[in-house]
Amino acid sequence: MISAIGIDRMRLINISINSIDLERYKGHIVGGEGMKIQEVNLGQDIEVADIDITIKGNSTNEKDNYLMKLKLNRVPYIDLSIDVNAPRVLYGTNEVNISDSNDMYLLIKEIKDKFIKVGIDVNLDKAIISSFEVNYNSHNSKLLDTFKLIKRSLDQGKEKVFLVDQNGKTESLMINLSDRKIKIYNKAKQLEDTGQIAINKDTVRIEVSTSNTMLIRRLCKSKVATVDKFIMNFEELKLWFLETVRKRLKLVIEKYCQGIEDSIYNRLIQGERYYNILLGVATNGDLVDMSIFDNAVRKYYKDTGKKKPNTVIKGYHTKLSGYDEELYQRLVNNLVEINKLFKEIEVEFTTLKVS
Repeated sequence: MISAIGIDRMRLINISINSIDLERYKGHIVGGEGMKIQEVNLGQDIEVADIDITIKGNSTNEKDNYLMKLKLNRVPYIDLSIDVNAPRVLYGTNEVNISDSNDMYLLIKEIKDKFIKVGIDVNLDKAIISSFEVNYNSHNSKLLDTFKLIKRSLDQGKEKVFLVDQNGKTESLMINLSDRKIKIYNKAKQLEDTGQIAINKDTVRIEVSTSNTMLIRRLCKSKVATVDKFIMNFEELKLWFLETVRKRLKLVIEKYCQGIEDSIYNRLIQGERYYNILLGVATNGDLVDMSIFDNAVRKYYKDTGKKKPNTVIKGYHTKLSGYDEELYQRLVNNLVEINKLFKEIEVEFTTLKVS
C-alpha cells in the first residue's frame, strides 16, 4: 500500500439544511428555539433546538463507527456542523487518507449524496473548515518504540508530550502545541479496536491536526476558510505537515542528540572512562541511541590525534550488551529507524550521523 500525505478527519461549520424528513429522526431532533429548517412532509419550516444525527459506517464495533455526524451547536453561536471521517466516506476505510485534490471535490459531492439518501438535503455552499487532520502512514512497526525512547528529546521543549501505553506496549505519543497537535500512533491497532479491517498490520500513523482558526485561514490564504479555498490550497496543507515534522520533530531530536553528544565528548576530554560515561547516560535515559556515543568517541579520537577507535567502540558495545542485553538492544538503530521515516517524507536528518 503506497503511503502519501493527505487529509483524514475534518469538521465543517456554517452548514445549512434545505429540507429534512423529520419522521426518520424522531429522538435525534428536538423542537424548540434554535434554528429553522424545512420539514419535507409538512412542507413548511419548523424550529429545532437540537440536532444530533450520525451516519454510521460498516464497522462491526460501535466505537468510533461513523462516516459523518450532523450536530446543532449553541456555542459560541447557533450553528450546524458536520464531522466527516473523510476517507471512510469516500473509500470505505480510513486506513488510507485523501491525498488528491480531485478526490476532495468528490468527497464534498459524496457528503451531499449520502445525506440525501437518508432524507436530509444539506447545503454546503457556505461551509467553512473549522478543523482537520493531515497524516502519513509508515509501515515500520518499530517506530512507536523508537519514539517512546525519543520522548526524552521532545520533552526538552515547552510543549507537553504524552505517551499512552496499554499492556506494556506504546500505542500513541501526542505532542500538544499552541496551535496544533502531533500524534504518532498504532493505526493498525486502532482499526482493529474499532472493528475495521487493517490491510497492513504494521501501520504507524504520523498525524498533525489543528482547530486554530487563524492558522486554518492562513493555510487557505483567505479570511474565510471555505471548502473551495481549502481544496485550492491542498498542496499548502501538505507543506504545512512537512514543516511541522521538520521543526517539531526532526530539529528537536537533532538538537537534543547533539547536546548529549557534546556532553559525552566533554567528559571524555576531561578524562572520564568510556564505559563509566556510557553506563551512566544509558541507564538514566539521556542516551537514546548508541550512535550518539560512537560519534562522540570518534570526534574525541580525531581531535586528540589518537588512532582509529574501532576496537574501543566494539569493546564498550560488547560490555554494555553483556551487562544488560535488553537495555543495549533498546539503544540500537533508533535514529536509523526514525530517519527512515524522515527520508520517506523528505525531511531526513541533516546534521546527525546515524549510520
